[in-house]
Amino acid sequence: MAVKTRIGVYFSREALSLIEMEGAKMIRQHHVPYDIFSKEEPVSSVPLSDEIKLTAVLQKTLRDNKIEASGAFVSIPTKDIILRSFFIPQMSKEEIVSAVEFEARKYIPFKLDELVYDFQATNIKEVGIRKLRILFVGMRKEILMKYLYVLEQSQIRAITLEPSPISLLRVLTQRKLISSTKTSVVIEVDSDEGNIIILERGLPQFIRDFKLLTASNKLEESEGDSSFIRLLNEVRVSLDYYRRQYPHGVFDKIIFCSERDIKSWSEDLQRELEVAVVYLKPQDVLGVSDNIDIGLLKAFGASLKDYVNLPVTINLSRKWEVSAAKATKKAKVAPVNIKSIIRWALAASAFVIITYLFNLKQVLDLNNQIKLTISTQSKFKQKKGEELKALIMDFNNKISTIKGIKSREYFTSKFVALSKLMPEGAWINNLDIQYNDETKGLNLLIKGSVYSEQPETHINIVNQFLNNLKSNYQFAKDFNNIELNSVNQSWVAEFRVTNFEINCR
Repeated sequence: MAVKTRIGVYFSREALSLIEMEGAKMIRQHHVPYDIFSKEEPVSSVPLSDEIKLTAVLQKTLRDNKIEASGAFVSIPTKDIILRSFFIPQMSKEEIVSAVEFEARKYIPFKLDELVYDFQATNIKEVGIRKLRILFVGMRKEILMKYLYVLEQSQIRAITLEPSPISLLRVLTQRKLISSTKTSVVIEVDSDEGNIIILERGLPQFIRDFKLLTASNKLEESEGDSSFIRLLNEVRVSLDYYRRQYPHGVFDKIIFCSERDIKSWSEDLQRELEVAVVYLKPQDVLGVSDNIDIGLLKAFGASLKDYVNLPVTINLSRKWEVSAAKATKKAKVAPVNIKSIIRWALAASAFVIITYLFNLKQVLDLNNQIKLTISTQSKFKQKKGEELKALIMDFNNKISTIKGIKSREYFTSKFVALSKLMPEGAWINNLDIQYNDETKGLNLLIKGSVYSEQPETHINIVNQFLNNLKSNYQFAKDFNNIELNSVNQSWVAEFRVTNFEINCR
């Protein structure tokens, strides 16, 4: 059996980057493009959703490399996070949370209820006035649940979920490439995109994403001028904005990191901006000879969380677990849909009556047969040994059938509960009830479908229904295991729906 290891994971636009760790030591690295299945025979004409595609790539990587991971440190791409920095007056710890939530609403384009968020408060003093600098990091709940779904389907627990700039900051700090007392700029560039991160005293204060080229082009040094000018303009705009916000800020140096051979760009940046620029390739940072993707650098940085101390600690996974626990504790009964309950109650009552009459008929028929058999008991003496054995076996089978009938449970309460547990956009196609001879209980297989105008939310609705079932008393008291068997997508007319099967045992 393989030894379970911890892994660092980063999901870029084009590939999965995964680092195997043993303590603070990197064991193996894996860079797996998402198009690994493009050469294989397609299993469906329906386009796969992001979470299904990511799950397939992650599971294949774990399986092919015989990796058994106990947990994952996940680095989140900047496109999926919201990072803001602002000031609030000095106040007590009890007041900070309310003040941050009030102030954050001014800077983010979403409702706070739609986000999972964390923040870091740092004491500073400017012109004799003490105040708190807040680093606010948020993520849409449906996006976070997508990553959690991918990990859960691969049987991996998310130890941390953090923004990739913090992961990159951690590995650069470990290699002693940035200072915790000065202001630095980190620029990362890949094939056609880039990020600018401004750090003050080790804290990310500003993040900007930008495009270098159109999707049809690739970034090469020979293309030079137009791409570099775009990069230079983006850097200038970012630095000027930061200087307006923090007039006393002085940049110590710029770290220019890219997997491409564009060292000449760093020299041009230093000349144009008059700030020292250090050019690094990902393999230079990790001290390896092979060319590696910058995503591996972020995966490695995420996995160093327990070994490199930073002045900032952001963990959206922990915040999600805390908020989910509070929501469960404070959960209230959803508004009752009377019409829905009546429909379910009528259907359940009809099912119960039919089942009762059917079972009653079986019991009466069996009782009549038993009485008839007993009345002919005097004839047993005339039966031979083999005939008697056959009769005894027949009686035992009939007795087992009667016991099975008597042990069947009625599902009225569960059917009524289902009407309250179904999220909006989900419906049930089929309920399959089977008697389990081993457990002497009943199995319930729920087959249903989900539709939403936003297909990326389908899996969230399925997971919500699954969690509702697990937390409901009527289901939890009778079923030890409630699990998602399968998920697939299909078309109904011109609408794409997600089909699911949930097994209750």
